[in-house]
Amino acid sequence: MPPETTTAPAGTGAGIDVKQVTANLTKGITDKATGKGAGKAPETTEVSKPETTVDPNAGKRKFVVEGKERWLTPDEADAYVQKGLAFEPRISEIARMRQEMQQFEQALVNNPGTIIAAIAKKRNVPIGTLVENVLSGNASDEVKEATGKWYWENVAKRHQMDPKDLQILEQDEKIKALEAQDRQKAEMAIAMENRAKVVQALGAVSAQIQETLTELGIKNVNSPAAIRITKEIADIMRVSYFSRQPCTAKQAAEKWRSRIQDYQREFYDELDEDKLVEQIGKANAEKVRKYFLKAVKDAEKGTQQENSRPSVNPKRDERKTMNMDDFHDYLDGLKKTSK
Repeated sequence: MPPETTTAPAGTGAGIDVKQVTANLTKGITDKATGKGAGKAPETTEVSKPETTVDPNAGKRKFVVEGKERWLTPDEADAYVQKGLAFEPRISEIARMRQEMQQFEQALVNNPGTIIAAIAKKRNVPIGTLVENVLSGNASDEVKEATGKWYWENVAKRHQMDPKDLQILEQDEKIKALEAQDRQKAEMAIAMENRAKVVQALGAVSAQIQETLTELGIKNVNSPAAIRITKEIADIMRVSYFSRQPCTAKQAAEKWRSRIQDYQREFYDELDEDKLVEQIGKANAEKVRKYFLKAVKDAEKGTQQENSRPSVNPKRDERKTMNMDDFHDYLDGLKKTSK
């Protein structure tokens, strides 16, 4: 009796080729490792969005304050403008108060007694109280010593002096005060005289410079070129005076002209024809051309006159210097020559 055979149901591994399954698994693993898998989903690359930078000064205006840049919004700018307009009157008030303080300090230095008396009257305070406050413990020893010295010389010492000696002292003080006034008047007179001399000298120098400009051919003495030339001439005169070699306005103008000509020659020698004409202008170039044409014509005219002038030592006729015997000999010689 033959043996019974049973067929494996579908889905079991009885009829599976193990080698084929192994090969398929190996291929699948390899494809997955190399990225060649058939069922692999396509890789998607994320596109990085560009980073957007935010301008912190967007919508603001730039202001330069004391060399530094400041960016303000319109509201901030309006607020600062309002503050500036409100503070502007206070600036004038501060300037006025500063000026008054400077005047007060100067008056306190020149005449402190008057200032103290005015303060005492305004505040309705006895002036003795103010003086005691000045000389109180807050005052320095130097102030106390100077006050005591002044009180001794002007009050205590005079109170103890003999009336005759006091009269002599007062007369001496009056004489010294008058002498000081006379010296001050003399110094003021000398200063005014020196100032008048300076003004007169400046007027004379100005007149000389104006005359020199006219001689230089400058018609408009108030033109920018004339003013510049005047300044340079004055500078040359000033330098010459301080170097103990004073010169007049004409001499200074000659020095200035020589200096300018040297500069022009050195500058013009380096220029070609086109640049030279561009530098001096077409009108001046035409003047130069006419000058050389005239010079050439004058030279040719002089040559023609020289050629047409008779010789200085013309050949003298020998017959005019012969005596009678020489003349006969001369005729005999001509006859012999003609034969």
